[in-house]
Amino acid sequence: MKSLVKAGNEIIKIALECENQIEDLPHVVGRIQAEVKVHGHPLPTIMILDLIEEFLSDREERKKSRVMEGFDESKVEEAFGRVSRKWSGQENIN
Repeated sequence: MKSLVKAGNEIIKIALECENQIEDLPHVVGRIQAEVKVHGHPLPTIMILDLIEEFLSDREERKKSRVMEGFDESKVEEAFGRVSRKWSGQENIN
C-alpha cells in the first residue's frame, strides 16, 4: 500500500507542476506514465486520465487558495478605515 500512496503523491506533484506551467494533457499523461511506477509498472492510461479528472475537480478551490495566499484581513480593515476617514474629510490627506 505504501507504493500506492507514494504514487498518489507523485501524481499530485506532477499535476500541480504541469498545471502551473500550463502544460497540455498529453504532456501530463506522458510525464505521469514515465515517472510514476507502482512496483515497477506504469499506470494504465485510463487510470491516469481518471486521476487527472479527479485532480481537476479541485481546480477552483486551488485557484481560490492562491488568490487568498498572503491575504491579511486586518490589514485590509486598517487600510479601509484610514482611507474612509480621508475620504470623508476627517483626516488630512498627505
